[in-house]
Amino acid sequence: MASVLLTNEGLERIKTELERIKSLDINHCAICLGTEKQDISSLSMQDAKKGFYQKRILYLEDIIATSKIIDT
Repeated sequence: MASVLLTNEGLERIKTELERIKSLDINHCAICLGTEKQDISSLSMQDAKKGFYQKRILYLEDIIATSKIIDT
């Protein structure tokens, strides 16, 4: 991925989102997947959400790794 130009504020927002997803959303999906007596559509929806969050984490980590801070 090419370098991403960010302000300090933009970088902090991305870091905040990444931490939120890592701490809350993935844990919530894991709990939902572990709950008994769910129907197939509910399980597939939870699995799709978990996949989305896992891809989002990789995307945000890549942005942080390749970002260049600009002065405003």
